[in-house]
Formats: sequence, C-alpha cells, structure tokens
Amino acid sequence: MIVNSIGHFAAPPSPALLAFVIAPLAHLRPLDIAVIAIYFGIVIWIGFYLKGRSTPAKSSSWPGAR
Repeated sequence: MIVNSIGHFAAPPSPALLAFVIAPLAHLRPLDIAVIAIYFGIVIWIGFYLKGRSTPAKSSSWPGAR
C-alpha cells in the first residue's frame, strides 16, 4: 500500500495515470533535437541515394523472383 503525505493509506494509481505522474526520463535541448534530426536526414538521404544507384539483378537466387 502507498502512504500519502498525511499518513493515510492510499490506493496505488492506475497504470493509465502513471504516464502523467512519472517525470520524463530525458530533457532534450534544441541542440539535441537538431543533432537527431540531422542524423535521420542523413540516413534517409543515404537510403534514397543508394536506391537510385542500384540496378536490377539479371538473375536472382530467390525462388519465384523475375
């Protein structure tokens, strides 16, 4: 049981309400968010860049592939 500030027993909060009670685990500053955004931008750019440079294989080892 949980004891409140005046010494009385209280029911534990429901799991749905815990999200509003628990403090956030990380406090991101604008620089942190900028670094994360730049990282994801670079990763997405690399994906599109490599997708454009790829050529279809003449034969495939996958069964049923054309």
